[in-house]
Amino acid sequence: MSNTINAVSLHFDVPKSLEMCNPADYYNQKTPKGFPLFPGVRFIKRLVLNRDRVTWDPNEQPRELDSGPARVHELKMSYKDRGILYNHAPQAIEVDPADPKRFKGRAGYGRDEAQEELGWQTAMFDILEFDSPIHREAFKYASNDTSDHVPAFQNTEVSIQKAVVNAVDAGILLNTKKAIMEYLERIAPSKSSAYDKIYKRIRSEDISAFPTMKAMSTARAKKFAVEHNLPHSGDKNKDIEDKGYVRKFTSIKNVLYDGMELNNKYHGEQVYLSTWIDFPKPKELPEQRKEVLKTFKKMKETLNVWISNYLDMNITEVRARGKGRFPIVFNGFIAQNIKPDPAKNGKATEEGLVGADGKPFARLDSNA
Repeated sequence: MSNTINAVSLHFDVPKSLEMCNPADYYNQKTPKGFPLFPGVRFIKRLVLNRDRVTWDPNEQPRELDSGPARVHELKMSYKDRGILYNHAPQAIEVDPADPKRFKGRAGYGRDEAQEELGWQTAMFDILEFDSPIHREAFKYASNDTSDHVPAFQNTEVSIQKAVVNAVDAGILLNTKKAIMEYLERIAPSKSSAYDKIYKRIRSEDISAFPTMKAMSTARAKKFAVEHNLPHSGDKNKDIEDKGYVRKFTSIKNVLYDGMELNNKYHGEQVYLSTWIDFPKPKELPEQRKEVLKTFKKMKETLNVWISNYLDMNITEVRARGKGRFPIVFNGFIAQNIKPDPAKNGKATEEGLVGADGKPFARLDSNA
């Protein structure tokens, strides 16, 4: 906590809090299906501490935007208007394993940010213990699934998606559909209708169901483009002259229209497109890529037919005159086969941009 001239000291009535929000009731809540909401969590003590004894590591933040200005502002207004709400659970902390005199924040990042801006020196906390890392991680999200905090901000689907990815990446959750779906039910019992949608996004954007395949999201693709100096985001990449996109090729219309607009804007400059496979499968990846190339070829023919109809010109003549002049240039697939290759001393089978067969793709933009 930063030192501030306007530090505020508050009185917290711990006995009143324990009476109005009984830890035995709160930490033994059940989900709508009758399962424990917080399994593997043990309440130790509720007490008031100097806030500077608690570390809130931003890298362990459960939400993607928990301490955003809007959320913090609403929390500050709640504190100012309604004070301490004793019928709601306080922030949760755990003894810091690296320093028994300090604590680590587990639930209440947004509240801590609001308290900091209000100049609070102290706050009321619940000290908890966890049976295992998965119990600790699940608690951080499950505690935000209820309406225990005012104003209440339940986890968004993006936060829940992040929770699963973090748990799998940390090695505390199996990368199987069964384990992931059970974890979703554990950390977000109120969002059962969104489980299938969240699972699908996890598989397409974050973690492939196959260990040798790499899932690709828009954010990852943009990072790849920057690292490889590829044209991306239309004309937003100011470090290179070429124009183009690194995006998921979901349909003809989203690529054709944007590509034509960009081509017209820059008086006929070629527009480069690099893409990836949404749900790559080891045995089917080459065929999945070939399907994309078929769609790309179909896109060319769609434009040819349109021109033929628009100008009342024979389609054969349109194809002949337009050969090699299509404004959008396919510029490779992002590598997704990460199976170690003994012939490459254990490096990934695919790297950089590849063709449908997974072999290196000779880039066509001028930044290659």
